Amino acid sequence: MEGQIDLTKDSDDERESNKRTIDLTADSQEEPPPRPAQRARTSQEYSTTAPAAPRQRLSIPTMKAAITQAGLATADLIDRPSCESRYEQALDRLAERARLDAEREARDRARGVTVAPTAPDGSRLLFFVVERRGDRLAAHWNDGGERPPRAGLTRHWRGLRDVKLSTHPEAPATKARVLLAYDSDARRGEAWRRPKMAYRSSGSRYANGATALKSLMQKAARQQKDDISMRAAHELLALPKTGDLFHVLRRLLVISVEDSAPLDGINSVLVWLFAAACGPDWNTNYTPTESDLAFILGAVGAVARCEGINGQPTKIPLRKEGFLAEVPLADVAPASQKALDFLFAVAVGGFAPNNGDAIMLLQAASLFSARDLVVPTRFVPVPMASIRRLKPQD
Repeated sequence: MEGQIDLTKDSDDERESNKRTIDLTADSQEEPPPRPAQRARTSQEYSTTAPAAPRQRLSIPTMKAAITQAGLATADLIDRPSCESRYEQALDRLAERARLDAEREARDRARGVTVAPTAPDGSRLLFFVVERRGDRLAAHWNDGGERPPRAGLTRHWRGLRDVKLSTHPEAPATKARVLLAYDSDARRGEAWRRPKMAYRSSGSRYANGATALKSLMQKAARQQKDDISMRAAHELLALPKTGDLFHVLRRLLVISVEDSAPLDGINSVLVWLFAAACGPDWNTNYTPTESDLAFILGAVGAVARCEGINGQPTKIPLRKEGFLAEVPLADVAPASQKALDFLFAVAVGGFAPNNGDAIMLLQAASLFSARDLVVPTRFVPVPMASIRRLKPQD
């Protein structure tokens, strides 16, 4: 009718567009358009962001790779529809597996197990740093790669050790890449130089001097004669050719397990020095300072004075199962630091297979991975110049 406004007068394009929409109302008289063909689900369909642009269909090899990853068979897939159907099942199975893995990781973290990041070659990545504030040294383990120095500290040295860690001599080892770092709030101090002195022993002067000094150092610690034990360590550090930091630190770690106790705040620093300063590559090793030697000699005295746990770790049976992934790390609990300390000490210590000292250190790792023992002690750094020479009668 002329003069009236036709509200239904739309363009042909608009009418065609309206016919292509789906009317979800109950009283619609129009037939809905054909349902689009079923297509494979992808991870992008679960995104909460705005829909992405249309994508090409997944190829059959890509879907079969996901089906194989989910543990489903692909030999009976003869066409695309069957492959897409099996791919749907594979996505459901992979999603369920991811959910179970997340729940398992949460349970592991609740009981103190850390699943660490790995390097491209499959090695576990660990970061081990010593921090010096004033005259105080502290060592910390962390999962993952190298971390920057904390506020107020400067990184003076960094190193790398590729090792194989295991909780049992006959168990498969786990490759680990350990990044070592030394951070300080001031300059490191004067480098340590071995003094020109020799062990004064009746009979053989140098041949078995190191053996005798290590034995004396341990027996004096067993009898809580801290002065004699420190003087023996002092002489051992000064022995020409056979006397060095390696012998002192390796024997001190064994003493702490067999005759005394791994001391909180001390043990990790000793292991760090053992790994950084006594490695196979002498050109890139950490050079100890006079303050480092004062710390070590003070630790010898502290271990000798401590009544300890009387060889308790040596009574722990070793487990063939329980590899490095099951050992809690420093981010979890203080006890886990000691466990990893001893595993690392065995890995870098050059122990022969089934060596008795190595077995004791692994037993200590087993003990401290399950419980935390805090052993109080009195620790004071002892400069080398303040220690009297050892006499033959001692």
